[in-house]
Amino acid sequence: MFPKILLLLLMLIAFMSISEELFMLGGRTLTAPLMALLGFFLILDIIVSEKLVIPKPLVFLLMLFFSWSYLSVTWAETFSRWHVLRLAEVSIFFLAFQYICSNDRKFRIIILVIFLAGALFSCYGLYKALLLQDFGRQVLVDSQNPNNFSRSLTLSLLAAPLLWDWLKNTWTRSFLLLGSMVIVTMIFLTGSKGAWIALLITFITFTVFISLKQKKINSRLLMTAVLLFTLIFFVILMGGELFARFEAFVRFTDLMEEGIGTATGRTEIWSAGFKLIQDNFLFGVGLNNFAYWVGREPHSIYISILAEQGVIGLIIFLLFMGIIIWDLLKFSKDIRAQTALLFTLSVLFGGLAATNYFLRYFWIALSLGACIPRIIRVEKLRKNSTCKN
Repeated sequence: MFPKILLLLLMLIAFMSISEELFMLGGRTLTAPLMALLGFFLILDIIVSEKLVIPKPLVFLLMLFFSWSYLSVTWAETFSRWHVLRLAEVSIFFLAFQYICSNDRKFRIIILVIFLAGALFSCYGLYKALLLQDFGRQVLVDSQNPNNFSRSLTLSLLAAPLLWDWLKNTWTRSFLLLGSMVIVTMIFLTGSKGAWIALLITFITFTVFISLKQKKINSRLLMTAVLLFTLIFFVILMGGELFARFEAFVRFTDLMEEGIGTATGRTEIWSAGFKLIQDNFLFGVGLNNFAYWVGREPHSIYISILAEQGVIGLIIFLLFMGIIIWDLLKFSKDIRAQTALLFTLSVLFGGLAATNYFLRYFWIALSLGACIPRIIRVEKLRKNSTCKN
């Protein structure tokens, strides 16, 4: 009943110009807190009425995060309609994705599409670079952001081990290896330092998680990590004129010498961000207001949320992520859960140096992480039911 009353009130405000001029804290109209309450209570109504089949805590925390983010507009200095709409869009996308990926067959199709998309875009980027004889970051990715493009390609690469396990034909596995090599090449050529480091940390953290859970070291994962380190040192030793024309190699050398914090002035941005956090620790400065106070984008999910939505927003966000990871670890022996865990860790570590939680690939990874445990549970229930019969 309460959501319906809120909705009627919002309709009245929308059609009454006098009411729309009633300002709240920070110069925001009544629509911001009312919309936040409406979203929260509507989802609460859905949860109570048993209309969702996805984990209720995840839905609750997601809507709580969206509602709190929208509510923060009330005390913000500036208002970005785009960011509010995008956050609403990705929240709806997350919920809808669970119905798209409802069983193993659909999950396999999604994983295959993710890999093929990354491989095809990588082939196109390399073809264009070879055609123009220009290996600059922007040439390789057209008008896209090279850092975001590299992080999305990482998901395509992480899908390869699962596809290898599914594919038994030698020819299809050969194409899989070829596609993976093209994706790895493109990830390197994008020159995204944050993506390189995130990929490495993801492999290491994943290996530790799985090893602790299964009480043994996964030899394949360990070999992958060794190969990555070997490749890095090989590239460093080669150096010279061979890689001088590649912008990515220059950025790689800078990374080894100076670290990621120097890229695009991140050290200065994060330093200013921590000062902003200290002054607005509890509630933050409001959604998408970091740039208003600092003059630059935060280049980090965690600094962005802590500065804009305060510690309350960050706690909600981390609890949401924690539930996804915890559920996946329960099924750590299943390669599908392992792949989803890789996806989740990849976007989380990728977010250390990029504000990517408004982008769809971020939520594709989390959506897969949320739906895989349910698929495995349903399969086990059916298997147990068949055995009893």
